[in-house]
Amino acid sequence: MSYLIPHFINSVVGTKMKIITGYKGGGALNLAIERGEGEGRGNFYSGFTGVRPDWIKDKKIRFILKLGPDRPEVKHVTHLRSLMKTDLEREMFDLLDINLQVGQSFFLPPGVPKKIVKTMRKAFVNMANDPITIADAKKRRVPWKTRTAEQITAQLDKGWKTSPKAINKLRQVLGFDKALKMKKKKKKKK
Repeated sequence: MSYLIPHFINSVVGTKMKIITGYKGGGALNLAIERGEGEGRGNFYSGFTGVRPDWIKDKKIRFILKLGPDRPEVKHVTHLRSLMKTDLEREMFDLLDINLQVGQSFFLPPGVPKKIVKTMRKAFVNMANDPITIADAKKRRVPWKTRTAEQITAQLDKGWKTSPKAINKLRQVLGFDKALKMKKKKKKKK
């Protein structure tokens, strides 16, 4: 996502961000920013509050765009979706944004009996609302906002209903169609 999102922004909004690849994870990206090797990065808000809270407190970073669910801490920041000009662009964005809308969810495999699914959902809600869990998240400086199974399912359902036109255009914008063509060419040569 640290490549796909800025590439999408460049392609659709018209920015000219230079995307530097090759860093092995968020910690390496943070060090690159501190060393001046890069001028920005995408991250979950909690990725900054939990690991580099001083960057926010000391105004070492400035949030310029946001994606995913709204957060009160960055309500003043422009949401990328608002920069989409056409229905096709909004549909492509919505498909790309599902990952952030769903977040770090927990899933069970197909075929699990409904009774067990119901029990697991109840247990998860109880854990998420447990004062000890909430206190632990606060201690780690991680904003705690959970989503219901119904909210997550609605996002996934929305993704499955994405039009083929939007899927193909997003594939083209992100360069996936080129990768598929290259793969097919290599197979033909063998």
